[in-house]
Amino acid sequence: GNNSLLTAASPLLHDLMFDVHKKVNDPYRDETVFDRCMIHYKDTDYNKTHKIYSLGAGSDYFAFYKFTGIPSIDMSYRQSDLDQIYNTSYYPQYHTFHDTIFWMEHFVDKDYKVHLTVARVGLLYLLKLADNPLIPFTMQRYVNALNR
Repeated sequence: GNNSLLTAASPLLHDLMFDVHKKVNDPYRDETVFDRCMIHYKDTDYNKTHKIYSLGAGSDYFAFYKFTGIPSIDMSYRQSDLDQIYNTSYYPQYHTFHDTIFWMEHFVDKDYKVHLTVARVGLLYLLKLADNPLIPFTMQRYVNALNR
């Protein structure tokens, strides 16, 4: 999908992610990634932020995050309105014979604007983690998550 960025991550990284999402423009609208996420994934617990989901067990980060405690991030662009209608989290071609570069270039992200946006978001996450003298973890969000 190509509607808005959906993220899941360790609570330690949430504030860093919000900061990055406010700095990267949405690929198709005159607003930031953060603004777009606020429309589709508004967090009812924290009124001024969008929802960042908990990491599950269904991906390659599982061993790093669940067994060794390495903070991780999972992100993808989703067609959020269709996710709610069809109760799905992936595009219909995911992990099928039709999940090809042809499909991507002709039907999903013809000009690679969404791909470029995801790359910008990911690289800015890494830059902020690498360039700060102190690792920008937010311990209070981790405490709040543990207390839930």
